[in-house]
This record gives sequence, structure tokens and C-alpha cells, in this order.
Amino acid sequence: ADELLECEQMLLYLTKDTWTSGPASEALANEVEVAMTAGVRLLLVHEAPSWDKSTPNSCPFEAFFACEHGTSLI
Repeated sequence: ADELLECEQMLLYLTKDTWTSGPASEALANEVEVAMTAGVRLLLVHEAPSWDKSTPNSCPFEAFFACEHGTSLI
């Protein structure tokens, strides 16, 4: 986060916990806001459910838009 303004891109790894982890999610949201304000491009990566259930933090993509507040609760 200290070097964010020197970056061209920011990788944002989205899981079911991304926006539902209290203070950690709030801190991440602040970093994303700083990046967006500074013109740092965001690269969004989504942990999708797999057929073998080996991705415990995954969630269906549509869950990111299931709530008016943008939560990733499933």
C-alpha cells in the first residue's frame, strides 16, 4: 500500500471474503479508492467455484452484485 501511487496496476483478488471481512475489507476499500483516484488501473481476479470444491473462498460471480451494497455474501 505504501508504494501504490508508484504502480501502473493493482491486482484485486476477489473472494467471498473480499468485502465481508470488517476492518480488513474497509482498509482494502480505502486502498482501492486511492488507486482509482490516482488513475492506477485495477485488474480484477475472481476466485470461482470449481467442480472439485477445492476453492473454499470462492463464490459465484453474480454474488458480487446480489446486494445493493455490493457485498459478496453468498
